[in-house]
Amino acid sequence: MIAYVTPITDSASDKRGMGMMKASRNIHTKLCSMAVLIAVVAVMLAISITPAQAAKAPTLTCDCDCGDICVNTSGWWRDGGVLNANTTMPIQAAVDAAAAGETICVAAGSYSENVNVNERVTLQGEGADVVTLTNSTADHHVFNVTVDYVNISGFNVSGATGSDKAGIYLSGMQHCNISNNTASNNYHGIALGSSSNNTLTNNIADSNTGFGIVLDSSSNNTLTGNTANSNTGGILLFSSSNNTLTNNNADSNNDRGIYLCSSVNYNADSNTGFGIVLYSSCYSTVMFKIDY
Repeated sequence: MIAYVTPITDSASDKRGMGMMKASRNIHTKLCSMAVLIAVVAVMLAISITPAQAAKAPTLTCDCDCGDICVNTSGWWRDGGVLNANTTMPIQAAVDAAAAGETICVAAGSYSENVNVNERVTLQGEGADVVTLTNSTADHHVFNVTVDYVNISGFNVSGATGSDKAGIYLSGMQHCNISNNTASNNYHGIALGSSSNNTLTNNIADSNTGFGIVLDSSSNNTLTGNTANSNTGGILLFSSSNNTLTNNNADSNNDRGIYLCSSVNYNADSNTGFGIVLYSSCYSTVMFKIDY
């Protein structure tokens, strides 16, 4: 059977098209009306919320259970406090905010800044294998310690490549504890200038342009279990007296392993060095294991 469809005349087609256009306009008008209504309701709700009600909105707080101040690459915060956003210098910002005697915990991550430690604090990195601090300015020390009683541990510091700059530098400071850090690819790894009664323990100062560890005009310091390999020189003590070196390793350096210059009254026990030089130095007790 063949079915025949009656053709629609132009008049009928025009009427049907006009009806569809009218329906489309109606839908569009309804949608616009709904949008206006929603906008009006939103404005009314905004007007009806008082400042007191807005203040009741919940605030996101952060935990800090390892010290007084916590730091990550986004900023710093206190336990139960809010994040103080700072992605450029979060460690420096935390030091500036700290009070004397407080502990600053730094989480794993890569940081690019040079830190002026001008408050008596403990800077505790999560570990030298996971906390990388690269100098943002080559002509500055990465950590520049300018007060007494500072503790720094658990950082990998690099990038202080300017002449005589160091990954960690103490200038005229006392009673600081520098431990479990890695200082590499600097001019000097760790340097003490005119500083006394400090302790350097279990640090790695490798692959620096100058010396791994430098004591200049510094006295009564204790160096224990440090490694200073693959530098131009390992450990340098210049015009320094009454220091104690125990169980340190200064191997595979280009020049001197351990170099005492114009230094007196040393107790150096059970150290390993590839080349040991005492120049204008006296009253020293030296017990080394020398690798050839």
